[in-house]
Amino acid sequence: MSSYFLVNNLHFAFGIIGAIVFLMMAWLSFDSYRLQKNNFSLLRLLGFAFVSLWQILDSFNASSDVLKYLGGIIFILGLIFIATSFFENKKLVANAIIVIPAFSLWSSSLNDISILLLLGIAYLAFRQYRKEYNHTWIPFIIGFVLLSVPYIINVIFLNLDQLSFVYILSISIELVSFLILGYWVWQYMRLRIHESFVMISVGITFLLATIVTLAFSTILIARVSNDTSLNLLSDVKVLNFAIEKIKDESLAKSAVVSLDKDLATAINKNDMVALEKVSENLLEKYNLDFLTIAGLDGGVLMRAHALSSRGDTILGERVFEEALLGNSIVTIDDSKVEGFSIRAGSPVLLKDKVIAVVVVGSQLDNAFADKLQKLTGLETFVYKGDISVASSALGSDGRTRLVGEKIYNDEVKNSVLNNGEIITSSGKIFGSLFHSSYAPLLNSDDKIVGMLSVAKPQQEIVDIANATNRLTLTTVMLIILVLSLPIYYLSKKYINSD
Repeated sequence: MSSYFLVNNLHFAFGIIGAIVFLMMAWLSFDSYRLQKNNFSLLRLLGFAFVSLWQILDSFNASSDVLKYLGGIIFILGLIFIATSFFENKKLVANAIIVIPAFSLWSSSLNDISILLLLGIAYLAFRQYRKEYNHTWIPFIIGFVLLSVPYIINVIFLNLDQLSFVYILSISIELVSFLILGYWVWQYMRLRIHESFVMISVGITFLLATIVTLAFSTILIARVSNDTSLNLLSDVKVLNFAIEKIKDESLAKSAVVSLDKDLATAINKNDMVALEKVSENLLEKYNLDFLTIAGLDGGVLMRAHALSSRGDTILGERVFEEALLGNSIVTIDDSKVEGFSIRAGSPVLLKDKVIAVVVVGSQLDNAFADKLQKLTGLETFVYKGDISVASSALGSDGRTRLVGEKIYNDEVKNSVLNNGEIITSSGKIFGSLFHSSYAPLLNSDDKIVGMLSVAKPQQEIVDIANATNRLTLTTVMLIILVLSLPIYYLSKKYINSD
């Protein structure tokens, strides 16, 4: 299991621990409201319940923007309810805890509001501590301050990487704050036998459900990741085979085109009108991406796919040099006009003499990547050397192609570009994590000139894990709660009888 999935599971576990603490606070507030029937207890009850709900939502890393903003609103409302209750209470006593969880907000304004509210409540608690000299305020003052740290980190480090040390430090600080606040709550719970038993039962239920969920999720993610790697390897091998097939077809088509008598006649007579017509017909007839005709000096006589682009030269291209010697050849190379492409060249003969060269082939462009993506259902990338030149993947705007980025993964460079191996690796592409397989692209000299890659966003695997976590957690909790109900009623009867 990769580090990305491990951190995702840690985030889930810490979130559930936070939810347990907040649920304990909500229960104590509910008990206080039953006895006193005052507004501040009701406000705290609502605030803690909202915060607990948000902590559960956040632990599942919801990918929907709607759920993210809805969760942010729930969290802010919870803060407002708690802050309002703080001011309404004339004589503040510690019968409930003011706990505000940290979560990743997707709006900078919500993040700023959260920081202000957290530190504001910590300040009010500190002021009350100075007024009453009540040391029970100290743990949750510290807890509030620590809970504000992850928000401050989010403001300083925008788009924080989940695998970075700073992010792991952030969620670790969040966990410490949960434990401190949980300790404070337990000081009051242990004095109330009935409430203690209820909250211990609920807490154990959550913890057991979390442990089972994490164990199942870890096994599932490991299996899914392994299956994904095998599938990616299989798919990239299939696509690599497809590349070889296209190379063979291009070589055959170049030979057939070079044998066209009308083409040879037009070249021999230097009839540009006839040459244009013949070349366009051949381009359409053999479904070619491009068809270039060059003279013996390398000067381009005609480009059937780009009629206005002529007069330049392909002198120095490997396919031209070999075809000029009377050989047919196919390779993968770069061209000023066609770009990175599969290129096949053959000589045009007249009376056994080379009078010109034809170059045909397929461009390894975005359209090519789209075709391969339709075959596998996976995002496809084409690399010239270690730089992506074609991609089926789109950016966040839904229009921009993810091309032009250099591969910095040393494992990929060494294994694929240096040793010619086919491998699977995880890494970032334009800031998004992908699970990818890479295969080398070879020219006619078996020299590695680039790579072909198929990739699956790691978020898709995480979404599967989160969906499983939600289902498993809910199921296990229901089972444990049902099994613990008889024990609860028996203990309640025993306590009442005493």
